[in-house]
Amino acid sequence: MESRFADVHDPGDSCKPLMPGQVVTMEPGIYIPEENLGVRIEDDVLITETGYELLSRRLPRTADEIEKIMAEATKERPAETKP
Repeated sequence: MESRFADVHDPGDSCKPLMPGQVVTMEPGIYIPEENLGVRIEDDVLITETGYELLSRRLPRTADEIEKIMAEATKERPAETKP
């Protein structure tokens, strides 16, 4: 029997409602094979009595935030030497 939820890799019944105390990971992504490019963002979400709490809310979200972190990491990395 073929599953309608083939892209779900977590165990359990995917038709049951989420319950307070459960944590799920949402993994939206875009993949462009022609450019050999893939970007996926993983967010951890805690289900609460009144809705949800985004556990990964402090992580960078915008392109500017991510580019800033990448630029800072480049400054901290020692210069690569050519042979």
